[in-house]
Amino acid sequence: MQTVQRIRRKGNAARPEAVAGGGDLGEPGARVALIQALIPLGLEAVAEELKQEVVTLAGERYARSGGRPGLVRWGRQRRSVYLGDQKLPVLIPRVRDRERQVEMPLATYQQLQQPRALDEGLFRRILGGLACREYAACAEAVPAAFGLAPSTVSRRFVRASARRLRELQERSLAGQRWVALLIGLGVVATPDAPQAIGPYSQAVTTDGMIYTAGQIALDPKTGQVVGATAAEQTEQVMKNLAAILVAAGSSLHNVVKTTVYLTDLADFAAMNEVYARHFGAHKPARSTVQAAALPKGVKVEIDAIALR
Repeated sequence: MQTVQRIRRKGNAARPEAVAGGGDLGEPGARVALIQALIPLGLEAVAEELKQEVVTLAGERYARSGGRPGLVRWGRQRRSVYLGDQKLPVLIPRVRDRERQVEMPLATYQQLQQPRALDEGLFRRILGGLACREYAACAEAVPAAFGLAPSTVSRRFVRASARRLRELQERSLAGQRWVALLIGLGVVATPDAPQAIGPYSQAVTTDGMIYTAGQIALDPKTGQVVGATAAEQTEQVMKNLAAILVAAGSSLHNVVKTTVYLTDLADFAAMNEVYARHFGAHKPARSTVQAAALPKGVKVEIDAIALR
């Protein structure tokens, strides 16, 4: 059973308005929840990079050749590293120089000994990739977001991480407890979607909901129409919608209703195939109508209502 708590914000204070089910109000924000979900992947990336560094220094385990002369594996030791600003325990492999009787420092471990600001740009890329269900691209960005070199991460790690990100994004939320913040009207503006060039906004937020303007197949950078067919245009439309929702702190996975406008209903099947691919298993309510004409002569326009 889902329970929802509504909190009405007045000034700088948040006052509970009504409670269903009781419990702790300390629900994490979307950014904190994302970081917490990515930390296990970050730790796996650390282990992967340490393993590669040890192979470079001491060769493959049980191999008679490889690595640098005189360097050998020397067990593991429990230590800690920083992923962003969070200090986390890890098992660090050790390499020893037998001739000099000294332990060799591992560069990966050394570079993670100081807290650092997380790369917000990369986290936005990850959010955008999750919204567009581009899980492999998200997985490739995870190491860099925590300050690791993405080039050292194996394809096996990317595949495994992409699978876990898919499970995170498409997990069932039935039975979860929600907190809704009623904070008045907000305006969404992002350079990752076509700019609003009239008396309207890309999206407006209020009472935990997002209402987007209708999106057509415009390239955000050039302002030109992308694609000649309904399918090609729908692809760009969905990317624009996803970018706006991410900027508002949401995603396609939280859409509750869409309206699709087509200049020719004969294009419905082509539009629907691309639309379904972007939403995956998620199936928001939808209305589809035929319009006499759409801006810039495009074939498709879509707007959405989503949970924030």
